[in-house]
Amino acid sequence: MAKYQIKTTAERGNNKALFQINQAIGPKKTLSYKNIDEAKGAPLIQQLFYLPFVKSVTLKEKQFEVERFDILEWDDVI
Repeated sequence: MAKYQIKTTAERGNNKALFQINQAIGPKKTLSYKNIDEAKGAPLIQQLFYLPFVKSVTLKEKQFEVERFDILEWDDVI
């Protein structure tokens, strides 16, 4: 089984963080989710919505982007 490597990019003051993965985890087309109900059939995305700061998630083949609510900064999350 191959190991997953994740590279994270989150800039101070930006409400989005990008997670790039060395293997495909999603479809070739972009999918956007605004809430846990829209993420049915996508267990990883559903789990992200249990975090109170997650506003939306965009999934691509080898990356996903998490948009946060303004209740926390990325430094606080990390």
